[in-house]
Amino acid sequence: MVPLIFGLAACSTNPRIAAGNSIQDFARALNGSKFDFDLSGRIKVPAMSGALVTAQRIPEGLLVALAPAKEHCARAGGALTFTKLQNTGRANLPGRIECGTVSGLAWAVDLTYFDLAMVAGEDAMGRKSLTYLNFLLRTEYLSAGDAARRTATEQAQVNARATADAELQERQARDAAVVAAEADRRAAEWPGRVAAFRTAMKSGDRCEWKPATSVPVGPLVGVVVRTEGAMAYVQFENAVIAGETARYVPKAELVPFDRPTPAARFEIR
Repeated sequence: MVPLIFGLAACSTNPRIAAGNSIQDFARALNGSKFDFDLSGRIKVPAMSGALVTAQRIPEGLLVALAPAKEHCARAGGALTFTKLQNTGRANLPGRIECGTVSGLAWAVDLTYFDLAMVAGEDAMGRKSLTYLNFLLRTEYLSAGDAARRTATEQAQVNARATADAELQERQARDAAVVAAEADRRAAEWPGRVAAFRTAMKSGDRCEWKPATSVPVGPLVGVVVRTEGAMAYVQFENAVIAGETARYVPKAELVPFDRPTPAARFEIR
């Protein structure tokens, strides 16, 4: 999207570019030109108009500026087309114009837009009711051979990006499958791990307390200090329970814990 910059739009008209004796002359003359097109539809001068008069949504004023290229193409027995459209959010700008003839592409001109912005401008009453699309245009003439080589390079880049994206998605899918498989394995082993932990519970074992009565906090992490029958005395690392950091809890409510202690601290009254 093009940023909206509020300010006073320029009062000057867009430059009239000489057609020259060839498309090369015209491309050189057009290079470095600055344009302002009114997208609000209030300015009716074609050269300044940003009205979207074609199905491709190209501003009328830009079509006016590029009209000499259309004339050069027609003299060569061809028809001008606009390709590589760049969406500004309000209008499309062609990245390339191509002169196609019955025998193939005659030439092309690449168009690059710099300092692209939408600028709010004042109407005759001083109200900021106009919206201008502003840019600096750079052009590059391409012979048929140059255009073919550039198109091939661009397509190769597109293909390379598509291949890289496909490989990335494949890697991500494989990684996700490995993670899912590991999660399934751990889930399947978990009941056995818990049972073995409770049977062989000893001093120094790290554990998580999962009270039979639900407590809306957690995980409550601690270390087994000692065991006495069905109970274990646990020193908690991240919890204060009834004002104490250690207490007896049923072994049947303890599960193994092998991750770092959470930074969160809990207090249960």
